[in-house]
Amino acid sequence: VDAQCGGLANRVKRVAARVGQHARWHADVLEEMAVLHALARGALRTSTLPDDLADGVHAATGLTTAKDDVLAGVPSTARWLVAGHSRVREDRITVQRTWLLAVDQLSSAVATPSRLTWAMVLAFGTFGNDVVPEHPTGTVLHADAHWYPGAAPLRALIGRLHEPPVHTSRSPEGQTVETSLAAAGWAIAAEPWLERYPVCVRAVPTPVGNGRWTLADATGAVPIVPGFWRLGEMIALSGGRPVTVVGEWSADGVLPLTMWADGQAVAL
Repeated sequence: VDAQCGGLANRVKRVAARVGQHARWHADVLEEMAVLHALARGALRTSTLPDDLADGVHAATGLTTAKDDVLAGVPSTARWLVAGHSRVREDRITVQRTWLLAVDQLSSAVATPSRLTWAMVLAFGTFGNDVVPEHPTGTVLHADAHWYPGAAPLRALIGRLHEPPVHTSRSPEGQTVETSLAAAGWAIAAEPWLERYPVCVRAVPTPVGNGRWTLADATGAVPIVPGFWRLGEMIALSGGRPVTVVGEWSADGVLPLTMWADGQAVAL
């Protein structure tokens, strides 16, 4: 794969990693290949696609937009809650995602009653250097967010800070499972190659058998990803009660990143 298309290269490697993973690995490989096919077809036709969709294709294949161009765009000014962090290793690079949730939208932040406004800030560590979050979970930033282009924009750069960062233990308002999954569905419909989408749900950790757990409420349930290593802590802290959880939704379920219980934010 061309070195300029790092996004495609990582997807090809994931296809190989899926082979033989479990009894139904064939379906996983087919799903990954379908996404690769859609991206390849889209990359050949970017001139005929709507601008936002073409930008999303470029980003998914690994072609990036210059920071100066991003910062030149119209910002969304809001009070952004640092809602969670996640990290993943890709070859020798550590990729850290910091999820910001608009808790007080002031200007240009696009949201609807059923869809929250999120911003994802990426940071990278190489050759064994750890990535340290610039702001811990629970920090509120009164800041401008500048979006990278895309049909379902998530990645952003933080520009001007209007006030010094402050910390809060206040929980964000969690949505229902149904509403959260509807928002994720909207994003996937806009960009079918999207691998993850942030959710903020108010739900109860609920067992479903065979060691599997879900986040459930009256509207439905979403599985917690298999192998989530802090599951026991989350169950204990919830005490069988509804808790607010921020996590990353993917085809495997939700990876919890932060939960709020008893007036505290707990990074998972």
